[in-house]
Amino acid sequence: MALPEEQKGRSSRPLSIRAFADLAETSPRRIRRLIRQGRLRTTTNSAGETRIPESELSRLEDEKQNRLLKQSMELAPIDTSLEISPDFDSEAGEGAIVSLQRHEAAMVRLGYIESELAASRRMLQEAAHRQEDLETRAEEAEQDAVAATVRAVEAETALEEMRSQVIDSTFRAMELEKQVEELQVEAQKPWWRKIFNGSSKTEEA
Repeated sequence: MALPEEQKGRSSRPLSIRAFADLAETSPRRIRRLIRQGRLRTTTNSAGETRIPESELSRLEDEKQNRLLKQSMELAPIDTSLEISPDFDSEAGEGAIVSLQRHEAAMVRLGYIESELAASRRMLQEAAHRQEDLETRAEEAEQDAVAATVRAVEAETALEEMRSQVIDSTFRAMELEKQVEELQVEAQKPWWRKIFNGSSKTEEA
């Protein structure tokens, strides 16, 4: 399954199981089996539907190539039988045939190793991206916690100030209430007593 260049460079968008199966040129049943086996990463959208990142196509292709390489190595072992070419003498012909077979086997193994190396590098890059994302989220969470602590301290300070204002207002209200009571008592006295008390105070002075 050859991936088009535009698909390789495209961002990893979520695909439905059927759409992913169409691009992978396989059946939705096989895709579901791969998901159950943990060989494909999936996400769930807000509607609860399973989605597969488009980047998983590359992983699926790598697994297919690796499987083909393993099969080719198992089905085509090195032929150790020696054939004598009429154009060469016995010793030279045998050496050339063995060298060619070893070269072909080495090339197959080299291709397999290169494929494994590419898959390992891709997994390493994905792990690095995930680690960076987790570190960013941790920093944001720490900043949010600091901001929440500052807001809590500010709210507590404002509450203490409000309590002090309430206490001061209560004392002022009590003083005013006492003054009002004194004025009410003074207002209920007869007018002549007010004059008498006023003149008595003048004589005493």
